[in-house]
Amino acid sequence: MVDSLLGCNGRLTKGVTSLQNNGVYGHLSWACDDTATDGSVTRTIMVWHIATTLCEQLDPLAKEYDTVASTISRYCLHLLVFTPNLLPDHSSVSDSILDQSIDEASMFLKGKGTKKMLDRCKLLMEITAHNGGGGEARLVAQGARLARHLIEDIKEPARRWKVLADFWAEMMLYVSPSNDARAHLGAVARGGEFITHLWSLLTHAGMLKQGPTWAEDIV
Repeated sequence: MVDSLLGCNGRLTKGVTSLQNNGVYGHLSWACDDTATDGSVTRTIMVWHIATTLCEQLDPLAKEYDTVASTISRYCLHLLVFTPNLLPDHSSVSDSILDQSIDEASMFLKGKGTKKMLDRCKLLMEITAHNGGGGEARLVAQGARLARHLIEDIKEPARRWKVLADFWAEMMLYVSPSNDARAHLGAVARGGEFITHLWSLLTHAGMLKQGPTWAEDIV
């Protein structure tokens, strides 16, 4: 995360810089696309969280290489569920998108009769592959599509997990700036959140807003 902060030149992006630096921006940029994700940070987080979870379950070498990506991915989901007011989107947007992802996952797995996480992940990958991704609006289908690209296009596990770790480190920084000091002070009163410490750090550094989404906007 320190590397992401030092390398952003004061302009935080929604994963763009990390994808560029890892040479995968060309075929993964759609997963950070504001036009495909209606501009919401919540939708981007959910798509990448689904993809990260699928990679974690389906990659037999995940435990050897993955220490950062899954941890930050789960923490971002924790923020969406329990403290959405600390994130850029309005809490109603976060709630709506979370509900959508649960409904979609239930729809894909309805009647399949499996409760094991690994089996569910395999089913999601199989079902979304057979129905062409299930439509661009579907979060679960997009997450499965992203996981498929990560697994099939990035053969080396170490590189795959570096791409994911660098993305999540940048995303964690991207969602941290906020003008809502009251929300963060409230979090401190309840014991504090990691994002609040980042918010304080970025505020003192003068980084109060998110930056551009697209590579061509980064100088």
